[in-house]
Amino acid sequence: MTTNGFVTTFTTNWSATHPPSNLGVITSRLLGVIKVATNKRSLLVQPLETVKPERLEWAWEDTIPLGVVSLLGGRAGIGKSTFLAWLTARVTTGTLPGNLMGSPRQVTFIAGEDDIARVLVPRLQAAGASLSNVNAISARQDESDGSHWVSMPNIRKDLADLKTVLYESGTTLLIIDPLSATMEGDTNSEQVVRSQLGKLAHLAGEMNIAILAVKHWHKGAGESIDRISGSHGFTDIVRSVLQLVPDEQENQLILTADKNNYGPRKSSFAFRLDTVEVPIEGDESNSVGKAIFLGETETRVSDILKREAEDNLGDTNKSILDFLRANGASNADAISAGTGIPSPKVRTYLDRLMNSGFVERTSRGIYTPVGSVTSVKSDLTDITHITPLEGIA
Repeated sequence: MTTNGFVTTFTTNWSATHPPSNLGVITSRLLGVIKVATNKRSLLVQPLETVKPERLEWAWEDTIPLGVVSLLGGRAGIGKSTFLAWLTARVTTGTLPGNLMGSPRQVTFIAGEDDIARVLVPRLQAAGASLSNVNAISARQDESDGSHWVSMPNIRKDLADLKTVLYESGTTLLIIDPLSATMEGDTNSEQVVRSQLGKLAHLAGEMNIAILAVKHWHKGAGESIDRISGSHGFTDIVRSVLQLVPDEQENQLILTADKNNYGPRKSSFAFRLDTVEVPIEGDESNSVGKAIFLGETETRVSDILKREAEDNLGDTNKSILDFLRANGASNADAISAGTGIPSPKVRTYLDRLMNSGFVERTSRGIYTPVGSVTSVKSDLTDITHITPLEGIA
């Protein structure tokens, strides 16, 4: 047994002769925490009467909380990195609604997909970011033959060093793009994901910083939150999931809070993507994307996905759906009479439309369409569902 100041811990090397109930010894209380030691690991039991409630803080009000990991999901190549440049500009200039408003903060990137000099920096310049408040982190591996190579930091190998860098730089927002490139093992395994993402979540809470990590969608269908590639542990552990999709009908991007455990609502926002020229050395320039914030919108990612699914329904499904939307609640025989499709075939397709979320059965044999898609216009003078956010251009 060893005694070190306030904490007394048994260091006996337990053998198989000791029953499980004897493994570990509860030691003295230290700052309200009881430590239970079993070899190198410890269980910390914290009496909740000793915990002082703290105020929840937001990097982006009701959208990105501080102290946790959030995910940004979407298909590849739709503008996620351009949105991240917009977000970085707002944080580094203190113009993002929330607890950071009026206080420019440091943003750190772990970015493995975009070239820093050719893409990331020009994109941040176009967004209006304060580059003096932005860092990029990579990991260097030195080999015995004197060579070296650079890659993205690894959660398992580099977490302690990452914590030091974030602390010394005063980082408030850490952006990881993409998250999977910083992980080891099979990211379809819940155990693998939880063991690594859990450490990242602990880091965010300990430092009270926002971590926003990018995850691509898989190619399958389903609800938007189920399209995040890999284990469902990704969406289970994080407290906030943002999804970004293009609204081709309105020529804009829609960002929706698909999961928001700490916020009072799940907001949705509209952006327009422009292409701008950013001067580089000499008379040359780089063409980069720039996200223009349009405001809050009633259109959600789920609306866009439903619209896409409807476009792929096929003629028979569309005929049935169009009939129901024009005539309201109807049975299969009425639909058959109005569309010319045989009743047995109508019933088969109604079941498919129900499973796809387009039709619901309100009573025995009676069907009706489910809702309608809401859209907003990108012309600000015609927008009826957008509320501007103060401090954002």
